[in-house]
Amino acid sequence: MKTRRFPLLLVALFCAFALAVASFAFLRPPTMAPTDDSPRIAPSAAREVRGEVVFRSLNEQYARVKEEGREWKVIMNPNSTVVETWGPQDQAMSFADVIPGAEVIAEGTAEGTIVFVAEKVRIVKTANTIISAPRAKETVGQSFQILGLSRTFENNVSYRVIAEDGSTVLAQGFTTATGPDIGHFSLFDVIVDVKEYRGRAVVEAFEHSAKDGEVINLTAVPVAVDGNYHVEAAYFSNRYKDTGAMRCEETYPAYRTTRTLQTLRALSREEAVKGYLTALLKGVTDTEDEAGYFSSIPKGVMVENIAFDGSSKVRVTFNDALDRGVGGSCRVSAIRSQIVNTVKAAVDGIEDVEIAIGDRVEDVLQP
Repeated sequence: MKTRRFPLLLVALFCAFALAVASFAFLRPPTMAPTDDSPRIAPSAAREVRGEVVFRSLNEQYARVKEEGREWKVIMNPNSTVVETWGPQDQAMSFADVIPGAEVIAEGTAEGTIVFVAEKVRIVKTANTIISAPRAKETVGQSFQILGLSRTFENNVSYRVIAEDGSTVLAQGFTTATGPDIGHFSLFDVIVDVKEYRGRAVVEAFEHSAKDGEVINLTAVPVAVDGNYHVEAAYFSNRYKDTGAMRCEETYPAYRTTRTLQTLRALSREEAVKGYLTALLKGVTDTEDEAGYFSSIPKGVMVENIAFDGSSKVRVTFNDALDRGVGGSCRVSAIRSQIVNTVKAAVDGIEDVEIAIGDRVEDVLQP
């Protein structure tokens, strides 16, 4: 019996060791496996972002850039620079030249996992013509706006609307884009009428080569045309049309395909004006922001009353947010222009628009 004690002792020691290992594994906190949501980039880590611009806000000075499944919010600061490689050297550009669809390299600092503060943005590749409105597969009326950005010879842009059959041209023409110096993007906009057509169509914008007349820089957007839809206008300032912000009193229409004609015909004059002003007070859409539109009207402004005096004069009363903290002749002129032009667009025949806050009229929107 004594000869068996040694093997039994080994078995006992082995069992004790196994129990200790199992206890350690059980009590140890589990290791968390990385997930798709786990941060892969340490905050404030310097790096590059390479990808395609899917949206660009001129008003808030940032772009959304898609990079291999991740979408970055690339923020510009007052010291950020933009360049584009032209041949052997870099050409200084502006953030207004960073258009949707462009391929860019942003150099700077990542703040977390989705925000990137850019010191420099390099435009690697970009189209020379894009259509901002209408959007792809959008439903438009038989009269609608073509809005876009271009960098073409002498700023000339041709356009056409082609029916679903691919051969019938519903509307065509050319326009001149307005904007800064040659080599930078300019804004083009035109209202087209496709008459009684209904169905699918393609909107095209392009230029003809100065060398041989060939169509170049073509961009196309598919749409659906429905005669029941109506175009409404809200007026805003625009960074492309007034690059130096020198003509404060000049505002420009941003056309939107909105309510059906049946709904529009049922509105009173007061309801029509309020509808247009409500759209104005909401501010610019993303599409309009991309195209350089911006509003000078402060947030929180509401329409309190609309009263017609005959057929050509109307008083619009707002809450006191309209002139709260508003100063300077330039901004005051822009706000007044936005309101007056939008009201006149709502109802034909309006010649005089009186702007009031409560019972105040004379001192409203004075610099």
